[in-house]
Amino acid sequence: MHLQTGTYLQGGRYRIEKVLGQGGFGITYSGIQTNLEAKVAIKEFFMKDLCNRDSDTSQVTVGSVGSRETVERFRQKFIKEARNIFRLKHRHIIPVIDVFEENGTAYYVMEHVGGGSLADKVRGGALPESVAVRYIRQVAAALDFVHSKRMMHLDVKPANILLSDDDKAVLIDFGLAKQYDDDGQQTSSTPVGISHGYAPIEQYKRGGVSVFSPATDIYSLGATLFKLVTGITPPDASDVGNEGLPLLPSEISPAVRGAIEAAMQFRVKDRPQSIAEFLAMLTENNEAISDSKDPGTPTEDLIAPEEIKITAVSSGYVNEETRIAPKVIKDHKNSNDSKAPKKSNTGKIVATIIATVVVLGAVSFGIFGSGGEHIDEQDISTSEKVDLGLNVCWAGWNVGASSPEEYGDYYAWGETTTKGDYFKSGYQYYNGYYINIGSNISGTQYDVARAQWGGNWRLPTKGEMQELKDSCTWSWTTYKGIDGCKVTGPNGNSIFLPAAGYRADTVLVGRGSYSYFWSSTLGEYGSDYAYSLDFDSVGHGVTDYFCRELGLTVRPVSD
Repeated sequence: MHLQTGTYLQGGRYRIEKVLGQGGFGITYSGIQTNLEAKVAIKEFFMKDLCNRDSDTSQVTVGSVGSRETVERFRQKFIKEARNIFRLKHRHIIPVIDVFEENGTAYYVMEHVGGGSLADKVRGGALPESVAVRYIRQVAAALDFVHSKRMMHLDVKPANILLSDDDKAVLIDFGLAKQYDDDGQQTSSTPVGISHGYAPIEQYKRGGVSVFSPATDIYSLGATLFKLVTGITPPDASDVGNEGLPLLPSEISPAVRGAIEAAMQFRVKDRPQSIAEFLAMLTENNEAISDSKDPGTPTEDLIAPEEIKITAVSSGYVNEETRIAPKVIKDHKNSNDSKAPKKSNTGKIVATIIATVVVLGAVSFGIFGSGGEHIDEQDISTSEKVDLGLNVCWAGWNVGASSPEEYGDYYAWGETTTKGDYFKSGYQYYNGYYINIGSNISGTQYDVARAQWGGNWRLPTKGEMQELKDSCTWSWTTYKGIDGCKVTGPNGNSIFLPAAGYRADTVLVGRGSYSYFWSSTLGEYGSDYAYSLDFDSVGHGVTDYFCRELGLTVRPVSD
């Protein structure tokens, strides 16, 4: 499905040499810029699940009309990606030298970086800490510059960091990057991908990170440092949330250990909120970088390059090999509680981290009136049916529960019974494709609230969830020892929504930190997703991020 060796592009200006790597959205080639006989890297837009190629003409085609619309949307994003990288003039960011359309698709050309990737380099085992930190600080300089442009990379990992001939780190692959406006809102709604072990939990939502937050890239940067100093691929974000980080080797310095643990906190608000804050944790006596003061001038490395013998590694963009590490089992609630952070040599940073919660709340889905307090139990209605002064009454507890603080059961969208795992292959309404059971299943045979509770109980619609979000006061709180949200209606009555997390495959994710509740409304972008109400300690929203086969909790409504 890729271009053959010897294929010419742009009337003979570029010649394809070999494939360096392929992902879900593109193919990267090693090539030659023929008029200069110079090596280049050429990235071709090619969605492998939707695109086809004529082997004789190299022309790329797409099958159905619906697929063509999707591919065109992502092709435009690919071209925008190239233009964005072209504007990012920084010595630790790959330079783009050309962009063009040909063969029914799009290409951009980058300078060749011949030292291999950090994924190659760490394949032989952990790097010396000083070497790893030097690379990380160089990548951090690039990210700080990217963030100054209201952009996030969203795919930082060793395979996306190349090494130049003089052993400098160069950040590549902005295919998942998003641009944000002055208010911190994304300017593109295309969904992001996932690099397991390096992507934080918020990227697992459909559409990814809708609000500008450097803390997302900082998680990936910390995970990359974890890989470099241990030689072990970090666990998935869901495992970090449930079980904590694997045990770090004792020889790792307290500063590096603290920086990794801070960066890889499960909750966004518990991480460093800027690159400067992260770098301050790495070396106490070095001044943190800030390219934003002079965005056009590359930042100097804060750790001077050392005389190091470099082992030759092959050039290319490659996937990493996953190794298994022992887990340190931790109490999730305690390990992520911003009121009781882990003690380290970064105590001065803690107050800054906590203070940023206010800033983060101002740009989140919604703003909580207060958070973290224990509430008078009399403030929460313990009735099965609660009138909040809205167009519908809301249940006092979840399906499968018998009181407000109980988490209840988890259901796939449209299924009416619980189960032990939530795989796509075991989803009742998936048979190689998602079976359409209706755009609104409230009150139908597919409505779990109606099936379990009977009467007039049913799943809330997207609009009814939006009313709950917009018309009520939300407070993150603790009720009978359970973290969650107190939701107070216009008439003063309140219900409690426990932070129940959700179930993916056989894993319970995020209990005690956030929650998602199914609506009855199918998502806007096809039959794969359905709308849900989500919240955590920072904000709340109504989104269609989740695939239907995942296990979410249910809070019924009644007319």
